[in-house]
Amino acid sequence: MIKLQRAHYVYILINYVIISTLFNFFFNLGIAWVMYDHEHGVALWGMKSVALDTLLTAFLLPFSSSIIINLSTWWTLKRGWIPLLFNKPQVGSISIVLSLPLSLQGVLFGVVGLFLFGVPVIVWILFTKNQFLPYSDFLWFKSICAAIVSLMVSPAMGLLALFGPPTNNDFMISNGPRQSPQADPPIRTRFPARRQEPPAKDISP
Repeated sequence: MIKLQRAHYVYILINYVIISTLFNFFFNLGIAWVMYDHEHGVALWGMKSVALDTLLTAFLLPFSSSIIINLSTWWTLKRGWIPLLFNKPQVGSISIVLSLPLSLQGVLFGVVGLFLFGVPVIVWILFTKNQFLPYSDFLWFKSICAAIVSLMVSPAMGLLALFGPPTNNDFMISNGPRQSPQADPPIRTRFPARRQEPPAKDISP
């Protein structure tokens, strides 16, 4: 069972619930404003549509967030600002996720975002009768969708990142138990090493 300290709860709440949600809301609001500024509305289907934008957001947001959250949390752990989670799971699905490379973790969370958010929204779009979404409505739609996806995945990412990087990673945590292996000290014998005498010179005629 994962046992969190108060510092862990506060860290996840501030960084990956509040800050991450607000950042993704306004960041995607800016993306929508830049990409569709001169459009009266956004089509529901097509290469530049609500459906495609939703699928991309559902995958790319968790993928990029996973990399950013892991690196920022590992850096915070390395600085000693929050304690490392010591009881790292050794079996089960969590241990498998923690053993994956950083990029594969991002892909995994991206797939989770697609199935838990992207696909249900696409199903909802299928049953709508409108063929496009007004520009102002799309701004709110994209921003709220990004905030929801962030709330779904960011706290879990932050929690897993508190265990630190995989043991085979060069990024070492200063205050954690998983340190780089130290070389064994030389064995001291009870008696000093025997001094080797130089060979005697032959003085015979």
